Amino acid sequence: MNRHDALQQAFAHAQYLIDGGLELRVGECDPAIDRWLQERGAHSGALITAYNPAGQLRSEGQNRQAQHQLLAAVSELGMRWARGSATGDGWPVEPMLVLLDVTEQGAQGLCRRFGQAAMLWLAQGRAPELIWTQRS
Repeated sequence: MNRHDALQQAFAHAQYLIDGGLELRVGECDPAIDRWLQERGAHSGALITAYNPAGQLRSEGQNRQAQHQLLAAVSELGMRWARGSATGDGWPVEPMLVLLDVTEQGAQGLCRRFGQAAMLWLAQGRAPELIWTQRS
């Protein structure tokens, strides 16, 4: 299995949580996602992180600094966001931001800026979708 396929499998099978309780699975529709978005006045969202760019483990200090920079960038852009997290088999928990009503292109730009290979895209009426932001 090549690196891209391994990342694809890991990201697709990760456990994603938003607001500490709502679990998301890639490709699985859940009416609770629509309700969650509606309660926040949003039609879509993107889960992104600055942790472990391109699927490469970094130190906790490096990850925290990068996540702080991501939060600063999101705040500077005036984006609405909520907290999320992701974890997978044998992988540490990564804090994530759920960007509300960001455009797909805007979220991809932030992912590329912080070296992220993919993001999880949410849209009302659709299953969460893994979107690649750069070739790994």
